[in-house]
Amino acid sequence: MATGRSWADVARKKKPAGLQTECSVNLEQFSVPRRLPFPSSRHSAFLPLPSGFVEEWLDDIIDKLPPSASGVVSRTDVSLFEVCFPTGEAQQDFINTPFATQHFTTQPLPPAGTASLFVPIKMINVPVLSKLIVEQQLRKHWGQFGDIISIGPHTVKRCPTLRTNCWDMVLKLPNNGSSLSAPPLFDFMDFKVMASWPNSDKACPRCKTVGHDSRGCPRRPTTKKPNASKARKTRSSAHPPTTPPTTIATAETAPRGASPIMQSSTSAVVTPTADPTPDMDMDSVDFPFRLTPEQVSALVSLSPEQWLQHCQNVRATHPRTQPEVDQFLSLPIEKIVEVFRTTVHNLSTSTSPPATSHTTATPTSSSSARTATPTPIPTCPFTIPRKDRQKFLSFSEAEWLEYATHLKSTRKGSSPNMRSFLNLPPEIIVASVKAQIPRD
Repeated sequence: MATGRSWADVARKKKPAGLQTECSVNLEQFSVPRRLPFPSSRHSAFLPLPSGFVEEWLDDIIDKLPPSASGVVSRTDVSLFEVCFPTGEAQQDFINTPFATQHFTTQPLPPAGTASLFVPIKMINVPVLSKLIVEQQLRKHWGQFGDIISIGPHTVKRCPTLRTNCWDMVLKLPNNGSSLSAPPLFDFMDFKVMASWPNSDKACPRCKTVGHDSRGCPRRPTTKKPNASKARKTRSSAHPPTTPPTTIATAETAPRGASPIMQSSTSAVVTPTADPTPDMDMDSVDFPFRLTPEQVSALVSLSPEQWLQHCQNVRATHPRTQPEVDQFLSLPIEKIVEVFRTTVHNLSTSTSPPATSHTTATPTSSSSARTATPTPIPTCPFTIPRKDRQKFLSFSEAEWLEYATHLKSTRKGSSPNMRSFLNLPPEIIVASVKAQIPRD
């Protein structure tokens, strides 16, 4: 029995736990081992054996071999079965056709040093729109690099109508021995899609550049561990927040859907926004603004709805010229509210308020972050039907942002008011739509 893992096995290991999905595209059939043994003939091909392979299947493999085969070498210790041919033409005919047995189907591989014609590809952050339209556009994009053998989205198990933002695909290259030279990051229907395949270039979903992954990203925040004296001082002066912290599930590369059931769950399925934010170390979050005593006094009296509105306005309008501010405002809105509210609460209950909090950056102009009164919300130019209001009121914050992003990309502005409204940031659109829904 073989113990080595194929590329498809490694890819499956990276799937976040929590939401069970499935895909009609069988990537394991086209998996490529990291290393191939030295061939036993000048014209050999290798059959990758599946992870559940048993010795009893060897007879079935022998029965299915073409008459042109001149020899075989069993290499089950490395999950391979070598087939030898007398000529290169017979070898190529065997490699270009899937090999099917009673127990499994696999794609024959050429010897080491020759790239396979078939490339298994995984994609994340694909917009969850019409399946027909998305598949048509994906075929158009990847068709310039080869022929698409199979393509399909990941769907929720037992609910095949619920798609995620992950797609799998098998691409056939035009020439044997060539390699896929495509960018792993590409713009697709106003989204930044990231693709990966064996030996593809590393790509980072955090800064959207090629050359490194999210773990090696220079913008990845470092964990700050306070010393013992600072920890004791914090425990003695800080008070617990008025609202419990909210657990935020995020994802890396990878292959984190867009439907309400997936967005609201705690599974780490990628949220398909136009600017996905990868996972961050929440314990290292610093509050980057300095607040005056007058601002603290005004902010401490805000209601939960006003806090959400205030933080949405700050994230949408405050300049992000400083790294600390950009990192803080890139957090999920629930985390921004939690940190902002806890900081204000601690400052308001301190016996001697300091001139500054534990800040790392100071706003240089009068902005919404320094204003206690929330900025007025623009009026929503349309009305949510009564039959849909209950569904909207049950949205999570991630679902609201997905709705606003989808609205901006699909709805046409039929009037000047509508066009101006659709040009607003998604957070402001969310606040406006929420304000016009009566909470009976």
